[in-house]
Amino acid sequence: MSDSCPQLGFDVTLHLDGAPSSELRAAFISMLDARNLSYRGGAPRPDRWVYIIWREGSQAEHADRETIRAWAEEQREIVNAAIGDLIDIDISGQFERKR
Repeated sequence: MSDSCPQLGFDVTLHLDGAPSSELRAAFISMLDARNLSYRGGAPRPDRWVYIIWREGSQAEHADRETIRAWAEEQREIVNAAIGDLIDIDISGQFERKR
């Protein structure tokens, strides 16, 4: 029996300048959807979003991380974005795509 392939993904923490607009969240989700990225997480505090990002049936890539970083830098409501390294994440049953 062989080990399954790793599922590469990364974490994203966005620090916000106060409570975000609904347009910011919609734009974030739209950007992830455009790259066919799955996500799990949300806002444990009104000024911080924390997500795990991966791609169903494939691997998240360095380019995905850079796209999110560039997008976050363009948003005036985001004061800091921490984009984690690509890691092997265990999504078996833990995570599901949210809409």
